[in-house]
Amino acid sequence: MDQEMANRIVVEAQSGSRVLVLAHNLGEARDYLAAIEAVAKRRFAQSIASVRRANGAEAINFTSNGYVKLMSGRSRGVRGVGADVVVVDATVLTNDRAMRDVLPIVQTSRRAALWVISGPVDLDWMREKISRWA
Repeated sequence: MDQEMANRIVVEAQSGSRVLVLAHNLGEARDYLAAIEAVAKRRFAQSIASVRRANGAEAINFTSNGYVKLMSGRSRGVRGVGADVVVVDATVLTNDRAMRDVLPIVQTSRRAALWVISGPVDLDWMREKISRWA
């Protein structure tokens, strides 16, 4: 995850948004947490309520009630989760099941956003899936 994306995630969460980051696997989720935590500590240290590093339950909570939760996109645990912003690694969105799991997450928010990061992705395929499942 690049510095710019980590910064955008922190700014969203610090302002009160619920941000869910779906990484390719748990190892990558921990790497993302380190990058996001570094930015949060540098920019908004006084606003960090807690940092959780438990395997599979990584999160940064802010005093604004916003948070960043990090999970593996391979986990079935993403179903039923609500968020204002979902940041998803493009490698997670490789099949219909993944799209069916991800799209309802943002449908629970009035200010929903889906940000896709990393790797080349077939944008036509993604647009077709989003229009079908949205």
